[in-house]
Amino acid sequence: MQGDCGEQDFWLHEPGTIRAVTETNVLGTLYGARVAARGMLAQGHGQIFNLEGWGSGNEMRRGSTLYGTSKAAVRYFTRSLGAELRSTPVRVGTINPGIVPTDLLALSIRPEKEASIKRFINLFGDRVETIAPALAERVLANRRQNARITRLTPWRILARVLRAPFGGRRVIE
Repeated sequence: MQGDCGEQDFWLHEPGTIRAVTETNVLGTLYGARVAARGMLAQGHGQIFNLEGWGSGNEMRRGSTLYGTSKAAVRYFTRSLGAELRSTPVRVGTINPGIVPTDLLALSIRPEKEASIKRFINLFGDRVETIAPALAERVLANRRQNARITRLTPWRILARVLRAPFGGRRVIE
């Protein structure tokens, strides 16, 4: 799709899309962390967790250059900020929620791939209301600097693949 952040080669994105994705994922993270760090340092404690996504682990896939670059930047920034705050009472980390059906994800699905993408999401995805409590619990229990909280672990992936023939998960219709 022209003009959105979906699966398309980088050079096809409109400048406004490049700016919007960068402002949201990179500048939004930087500005939010700046405000949070100042407040938490003033109060004497706190935790800043930034949101990872495709690209934050150096994954590459054609059509994901824009989004993946923004998430790689978030990962680098978070690790660097954690190093800067290491000797303070403020901890920094990342959350990788896995595959969550969102409006952005829906916009990025090409019509010719819709059926296969839906099967993939139903196998590996989770709804926000399912993952949010589990991720929040792990954040609250965190005591480490540069913690990386991941929902879709290799073991969870394996379990879902092994259970797939016995029952269909329905995350989206």
